[in-house]
Amino acid sequence: MTLRFEREMIEVTSMSATKPDPAWRYTDRKGHEHQWVGDKTPTLVEVEGIGWWCEDCREQHSDYHLVCARCRERIEPKTFPDTGVKYVAGPTRYYLDDEPITKNEYDHLMEQARETTG
Repeated sequence: MTLRFEREMIEVTSMSATKPDPAWRYTDRKGHEHQWVGDKTPTLVEVEGIGWWCEDCREQHSDYHLVCARCRERIEPKTFPDTGVKYVAGPTRYYLDDEPITKNEYDHLMEQARETTG
């Protein structure tokens, strides 16, 4: 008896994606220092800007931007284009001896296998 699963990987690479510039440092007009810490900017907060109506989708949208958490100066952290290929997990299919089965059947068989080996 062979139990297996296959998971499709779906490419989600974005041409507009960015990643932090780890060398970026900025001191605002009030002397507050800002920088990337990993992929976060802990001294900045996101605030909602002016809303606008989209004629294409017929919905209201809002723009967001970052400001200093202390003095509210608008800050734009430096980033680089992130052109690396990225994937997310897609549909998963389960098989018993190359015959399709449901996820519940797969989980049940895996639990039985754990009980007999563990």
